[in-house]
Amino acid sequence: SIDVIDVQDWHFIPAAVTLKKAFGIPFVYSIESLEDHRSHGANSPFNMAIKSIEWLGMYEASKILVKSEWMAGEAVRIYKVPEAKIRVVKIGSEGWLRTVLETYKSLKEGS
Repeated sequence: SIDVIDVQDWHFIPAAVTLKKAFGIPFVYSIESLEDHRSHGANSPFNMAIKSIEWLGMYEASKILVKSEWMAGEAVRIYKVPEAKIRVVKIGSEGWLRTVLETYKSLKEGS
């Protein structure tokens, strides 16, 4: 069985939300970048659709993983994500993998 889904990009948010709602599988949204940074100042319908999907992912995710305090701050600033929902995981630092696995385990156990 699948206990937790880790979504790595906005492209997969609709699938993660569908699985969450259909089967009760929690998901983690691992953020590498945000549309506001990739396309600074862009507000075309395409960019706005991506921003909407990013927002949906942050709203529906059980936890959000980011690589830096700066990105955590940006998620809070741009999408009003509660800070308690975000975990900073500095890939390559000591204990980073343990932090990710502990996040998965906490969701599996429902805490």
